[in-house]
Amino acid sequence: MRKRAYGEPAHGCARGVARLTQIELSRKSGVPQETISQIERGRANPTMSTLEKLARAMGAKINLTIG
Repeated sequence: MRKRAYGEPAHGCARGVARLTQIELSRKSGVPQETISQIERGRANPTMSTLEKLARAMGAKINLTIG
């Protein structure tokens, strides 16, 4: 298995599917790179506003299930 280059998205994550690095996603979304990193590592819970910015930047939709 090939090692990922520094900053290369993990296979299967939304950012990986969009083929964006954290820095690229940060620039497109306006969300700080450190915030993206913390969200991906499970150290921060994003607000709905942040999720919307990230989804829009990746051309993705947010599906919300309550219950």
